[in-house]
Amino acid sequence: MSTTKLKELVAKEKSEVVNHDFMQLMKSGNINPELYALYLWNQLKRYQMVEDCADQENLFDGIEMVKRYNAIRDDFEEIWYDQLGKKRAPEGYLHNTSQYMKHVREILKDEIADSLQIQAHIYALHMADLEKGQDFKDHVPGASRYHTFDFDADAVKDIISERCTDEMADEANVVFDYNEKILDDLWALDIPKFK
Repeated sequence: MSTTKLKELVAKEKSEVVNHDFMQLMKSGNINPELYALYLWNQLKRYQMVEDCADQENLFDGIEMVKRYNAIRDDFEEIWYDQLGKKRAPEGYLHNTSQYMKHVREILKDEIADSLQIQAHIYALHMADLEKGQDFKDHVPGASRYHTFDFDADAVKDIISERCTDEMADEANVVFDYNEKILDDLWALDIPKFK
């Protein structure tokens, strides 16, 4: 199915994420490595949850390579432990990361929830990575495995698009809203933003 209408239905929320000050800082090449590592730490938990849920529904069949958990984990560990010399993982997660995880757990508990809702998370997270990841690849600390795709990204985008429907818009907008709130949480941290 074409995602043309879906793109229109999520355009506003998606634009707010793409144009967020935190995303612009990542693109600038001047982000503080500790702040970026905390971004990865929070992304790590979110992607782990979504990818585990999606695997239970076989939603990554044929596109397994798009999963980002391992890449995010490796980037986080390189920056947090190797570059910054930290001995322990950060304590807890940002408020809105925890709220996001609670939201996904509620989807799983809902007897009428279906794989379409989790597919909406793949659309809002993984598809967005494929579309915008290259904007960050050469500008963030570390090797940026998270934003490196050693496969035909356009072909994978086509497969994800074929699996999308307009009914996913509400849930995709929820994900984009959480994305923005998590970026707000990161922006508000008492950590220098620039390196």
